[in-house]
Order: sequence, then structure tokens, then C-alpha cells
Amino acid sequence: MSDLCLVASMLAKMHMVAQNNSSPVPPRSSLNSSNPRAVVPVVAVLPQPTLTPQLPALEFSPPCDRAVQRVYQNEGRTLPVSLRPPVSLRPPQPSRDRPEFTPLRSSPSPSDQIQGSPRFNLSYQGPRTGSQLYHQRLAALQHGRLYTRLPSDSFRESWSKAKAQPSYDQWKNLLAMEAHAVSGGQGKNQLSIMVGDSISLWLPTEALPSGQLWLNQGISGDTTTGVLRRLSHLKQTRANHIYLMAGINDLRRGATDNEVLWNLRLIMRQLHGDHPNAQIFVQSLLPTAIGIPNDRIRGLNQKLAAIAQEEGVDYLDLYPHFADARGELRPELTTDGLHLSAVGYGVWQSVLREVDYLFAAASRSLFAS
Repeated sequence: MSDLCLVASMLAKMHMVAQNNSSPVPPRSSLNSSNPRAVVPVVAVLPQPTLTPQLPALEFSPPCDRAVQRVYQNEGRTLPVSLRPPVSLRPPQPSRDRPEFTPLRSSPSPSDQIQGSPRFNLSYQGPRTGSQLYHQRLAALQHGRLYTRLPSDSFRESWSKAKAQPSYDQWKNLLAMEAHAVSGGQGKNQLSIMVGDSISLWLPTEALPSGQLWLNQGISGDTTTGVLRRLSHLKQTRANHIYLMAGINDLRRGATDNEVLWNLRLIMRQLHGDHPNAQIFVQSLLPTAIGIPNDRIRGLNQKLAAIAQEEGVDYLDLYPHFADARGELRPELTTDGLHLSAVGYGVWQSVLREVDYLFAAASRSLFAS
């Protein structure tokens, strides 16, 4: 049985346990391996979310149907597996425009105002601007180190006074250099890669799953077009897990759902082709409070889940962890209605640790058998 199917079986068992547990899960509780509702790789997103004591049906790719079915037959239960119909998309006209680079604003515009939590927790001593982060990462490379393996305040003398914003091309070149360094120095280490925009760029490294290398390939303001054009930088890496999140900047600039979904499909195909042995996770778009209707984001996520299934990659639905009972972004998880606060990043990191735990458990079970 494949790793994915072992995980599918585990999730099915966890799903049954969760259905039998009538105790509500507090929306702000920490997510950990004892919480069976913490991770749902593929779930149906309702256009109008409602509170229900029943968990939504799990969805698994066809190769795993039999493995999951055996779990439910042994328990005398009904199989809660639902396969999505295929999604047909017409390729949009190719764009030759370079992605617009929009550095993180120091303060939100009036339309973005929301009462959120601070971006950084009290113990954080690292870079707080894009310029500072860029120069820290550059200094780490010059010393033969990867910034994700260092304390957040490393090389302070190199970045503490940095003010000039690096350009999109400078960021792209820096990420390419980091990918090249990892491809040559990975050794026998496991490698996980984050691909996306500013939300991925500022993901704190301290609370990520340990025992592996992490390569962050996020650029502030990037679009799915920009991500697609720079995937070649990752081709020489030997990734074990790749986490993709992109598309919100496309929507901010007026792109259609079809354009976003088509680009994401192409990204999935290239990642799958360049990294056939990697576990690829396409993550849902998160709710926002910047004027983009969240029912539109939920609808886009539904189609994204179906495309992920068609392309043979995993879909990680983060939306429910960031939404309140009305389906809107929880204020404590954001700084400006779009970017995440320290609490928001904590929620995301908890889900990533849960995924890491499940796949590690699946690997141990596979080797034990």
C-alpha cells in the first residue's frame, strides 16, 4: 500500500473517532495530534458555511478508495468518501506581463482596516521588513548557511539598518541561489519547500516540523504567473514535500477564477513532473477582509480541490481553520485583513506539524510491515 493510502486509512479512522465525539472543538484551541479534526486533506467547502455536529465527508483519490473502504467495512460503518466531478477549464490567453511586485505595506489602507493581532510574537527578534529579511538571507548564504536553520536574529549587523526595498528580480535571484545551495548540500536530509507569495515568505521557521530542511520560495506580491515562471529554480532539488499557496494577489489585480485555476493546474503539473517522488500539497486560499468576497474564495477552493485530485496531488484545506462561523476571516489571525498575525501563523504551523506527524506515522507503519 502506498504512503498516501496508509495516511488515507489513518484519516478515515480518525474521522470515525471524531464523528463519535460530540464535544465541540473550540475555534481557538491548539491543533495537535490528539485533535482528530486538525487536518482534513480534502473536504467539501459549502457556499454558505453552517455549524454542524457532523464532520464533512472525507475525499480520497481513486487508488485509496479500497484502503479506506476496508476501514469502514471492518467497523460496520457507511463509507464517507465522495469523489468530485472533473472540472473543465478553458486555457486563458497567455499573459506576457511580469508580475507586479508590491512590498509589504507598513500600514493598511482604509479599506483594509481590521482589528488584528501583531505580526510577530513577543520573543521574535528577527527582521521586520522585506529589506531586512532579504539582507539576512543574503548574509546567511554568504556564510554558507540557510536562514531557516538559524535563530531569527542571526547576522543582525548585516540587516538591522537595511531600508532599500529589493526588487522582484533581486528576490527571485536570491531564492534561486538558495535552491541551488540546498540542491548541492542536502545530503540525506529530508527537504520541504514552501512556494507562494508574502504569506509564505513570512512563515516563521522556529515552529516548523524539525528533523528536515526547509526552503522558503515565497515572494511578496507574487502571482500564479510569477510562481509558474520561477519553478525551474527548484528542478535540481530533491524535495520530499512541497507546499503551494498562491492566487490571492491575482484576485486583487482583477484576474478571473479561470485564469487563477489554470495557472495553478500548470504549476501542479510542473511540480509533479519535476519532482515525481515528492508529496505535493496545494493549499486552499485563505479568507480575507480586503473586499474580495469570501464566497468567491470558497467557490474557487472547491474547484481547486477537484483540480488537485485530477492532477494527482494532495489538497490541504486551511480555510476552515481561519474562518469564523460565518465563513469570514477571524480578526485575531490577521494584521490587515490579508497578511497573517503571529496567532495566524501559529494555526498554519500546527496544521503543518499535524501533516508531518501523519506522514511520519505512515512511513513507520510501512517499514514495520
